[in-house]
Amino acid sequence: IIMVTAKSEEHDKLEGFDRGADDYITKPFNQAEFIARIKALMRRSYNKISDQQTGVFHVADLTLDSECRTLSKQGQPIDLTAKEFDLVQYFMRFPGRSFSRQHLLSQVWGDQFDGLEHTVNSTINRIRTKLESNINKPEYILTAWGVGYKFRDK
Repeated sequence: IIMVTAKSEEHDKLEGFDRGADDYITKPFNQAEFIARIKALMRRSYNKISDQQTGVFHVADLTLDSECRTLSKQGQPIDLTAKEFDLVQYFMRFPGRSFSRQHLLSQVWGDQFDGLEHTVNSTINRIRTKLESNINKPEYILTAWGVGYKFRDK
């Protein structure tokens, strides 16, 4: 889903992404850029279909196997709790896409979860200590300032 709109305020864009947009472009826009965005989404969609058929996701040097519920970095297994695994899996399904904490709570913890948004921060901090070479310069789960978090693009 690409939202094409004249609304260019940050809160409008964030609402668009929260409502499920994969990309957001404001009018007026350059036609060549619009076509490039469509092609990029089509490439990602094709990769997602292939990945979802096998249940195995690859981003950089990470490999996640949904069926076996395993994550490895450069072939070395990484131990994750069930919720940490669910969060990493959700991110790896949508590399490069930014998500608000509330969206992550809804999608990973479920709509019935009655905790705080800080739960997402805490879980991401624990994951970073297991994944990152330098926790002060994360390479995988990145902070999307003003939005929430995103997983690095392939």
